[in-house]
Amino acid sequence: MENFFELMSKEILPAIRALMAKRLLDNGFSQKDVAGRLGLTQPAISQYKRGTRADSISGNPETTRMVNELAKRIGTGEISAREINLELLDICRTLLEE
Repeated sequence: MENFFELMSKEILPAIRALMAKRLLDNGFSQKDVAGRLGLTQPAISQYKRGTRADSISGNPETTRMVNELAKRIGTGEISAREINLELLDICRTLLEE
């Protein structure tokens, strides 16, 4: 059985990143801009855009709401890297509680 950290790093965090990347791309940001805002590479964003990794969490209304709100704040630049990490932790916690 995988522990919390393995599950978070292999499944949950990549799914959240993929969903956030898709939201930002849908709002007109380039892959390069999204990569910079999320601290990822452009090829990672391209992979997220093509893949279905976000499917594992996109059916959860509360998680989707939280990710959409975080993506909005990232898009406007009104959130620091520390705040992003804290919100990501809250989203992961919400997913694991279900």
